Amino acid sequence: MKQQTYCQTHAGFAHQFIILKQGSVKLACGECIYSLQDNSKKVDFGQIISIQKALSSPDTLIQKLTAQDKFSNLFQNLTNLTGDELKQELTNFEKSLRQLQAYIDEVILKAKEQVDFIIQTRVNIKNDLIQKIKYPQFIKLLEELGSSQQEGQYDIYQQIEQKLSLHLDELNNGNTNGLNGYLDEILVKYKNQLQESLKNNFQIEYLKQYSDACLNEYKDLFSRIRKSYMLGFIEMTSNLISDDYLQNLIQIIMEKNPKPINQLKLIYQGTKDGLNSNSFWNKVNNKSNLIMIFKTNKDVIFGGYSPCKWQQNLNNYVEDPTNSSFIFSQKDQQIYPIKDQKKKFAIYCSQNYGPTFGSGFDIQIGPSFQSGQCKLGQAYHVEQQNFNPNQFFGNPIPNIVECEIYEIL
Repeated sequence: MKQQTYCQTHAGFAHQFIILKQGSVKLACGECIYSLQDNSKKVDFGQIISIQKALSSPDTLIQKLTAQDKFSNLFQNLTNLTGDELKQELTNFEKSLRQLQAYIDEVILKAKEQVDFIIQTRVNIKNDLIQKIKYPQFIKLLEELGSSQQEGQYDIYQQIEQKLSLHLDELNNGNTNGLNGYLDEILVKYKNQLQESLKNNFQIEYLKQYSDACLNEYKDLFSRIRKSYMLGFIEMTSNLISDDYLQNLIQIIMEKNPKPINQLKLIYQGTKDGLNSNSFWNKVNNKSNLIMIFKTNKDVIFGGYSPCKWQQNLNNYVEDPTNSSFIFSQKDQQIYPIKDQKKKFAIYCSQNYGPTFGSGFDIQIGPSFQSGQCKLGQAYHVEQQNFNPNQFFGNPIPNIVECEIYEIL
């Protein structure tokens, strides 16, 4: 705004703010705002827009017009949409990958060198042995034998046999200088050379460590990109499962239920609120659209989701008309969706039980969170062959050591 406008109430004071009112707006100067405060009137600063800030960036106006806490992270991400930091991280990751590729090429080259070295070592051992056994002289004696047979000089057989005997005795005379001792010496020599070469050049363990580091760097980068830009304002934090796995669960929920997801709110944590049915119902009664995550004393992670309302005193099943309820197992990497014909048994609500899914029951957590049962396959579909429900918890009974319950808003 090149020219300033001035307040009609406070002469000489320029308009600096816009006050949003239902169905209208009011221009205001600094004195107007002070007057509101001085007159002990309630000032909702969420409805006051700085003209200067609005002129410099659309973010301020957008935030004020859609002022809800759940959007705060989204606006922060939109403000940083240029992604300079992420681009730099991507550049660093690309550099790491190229360094890894160079190292892999070096390892391949050195592996070829090792193969060539082993092949040449075998040739060298053979040549050394040929020289040691004086193979040319041995061949010459055999040729003399063949010549005597052709010429019928049988009188020299005995002489050749004596020469062969002397030749072989000389090669392996029974002491350390004989053929056996020599063979031991050259095998030790070449074995030491090979081990030294492998130790200095073929660093497979370092390659594994470096590649693992690059993979972790990629996972971390991709997780931040996906969390910040693809999901926008959805907060995802869990002490039991990773952001990536939780996001996969959220993606499944979004595919089954088109209702927008704005926030995941932790409403119950067993170790903090109490691992028992009373504490559970105190937190979840009359709440719906909950995702529950459990950890057993065998470190098995499982859980379930249902859009249905959990009602403490219902003592009955609750139907899921959206057919979007499911049970999951992180250990088995499986999703168990509710059967179409069993959707009226999505969850079971009773103050005598903890969380209970399905009829009969597919998953039932007892009042102490230690007892319970798994009969998965009653109302929820199981595709695995040879599925053993007694091993779903890692034990025949749950023995829950931690539970997180999130309300999806």
